[in-house]
Amino acid sequence: MNPKRIAELQGRRIAFAQGGPEGFKLVKLTPPVSTERYRKRGEILWYPTNMPFRYASAPLLINNDGETHFTKLGQLLEHVKRETWVAAFASRFRSSRKCLPPPVANQIMSIYDRMESEAESSVFAETYVDALPYVPAEFDEDRLDVYKSIKTRLRRPRSCKGIKPPRSC
Repeated sequence: MNPKRIAELQGRRIAFAQGGPEGFKLVKLTPPVSTERYRKRGEILWYPTNMPFRYASAPLLINNDGETHFTKLGQLLEHVKRETWVAAFASRFRSSRKCLPPPVANQIMSIYDRMESEAESSVFAETYVDALPYVPAEFDEDRLDVYKSIKTRLRRPRSCKGIKPPRSC
């Protein structure tokens, strides 16, 4: 995410799609986010910070049979020239930061929010690895410590040429 444009996301809801053997799933739709800009990075934050769906339980964005929980989203993919529905989704939304057309966005928000509010706690990830379709070969078990370390580094003032920053940095 370009830190110079991070403020454009202020107040938006961000969708996290996860691909896997069952197609693309919507593992998380955030509440409206706030943004923070650092020197070379941007960060989005939201509250409450509840966990995403497990991949197996997440609402289906699209599979290769064209099945979806979100019919208006499927209509957006009809004109994408790819061999499969999953490929069409990947092509259309790869690293996308554009807002969806209001009818599509409203349907996704409505269905996701309903499914999230009606879901039992067992369908939500306990760790972020649970939101993946499979366990990766390697993963960071200390995500919170890594996050805090990165935040500390981002907030440090830059040193001048050849001058070391004070010890408190």
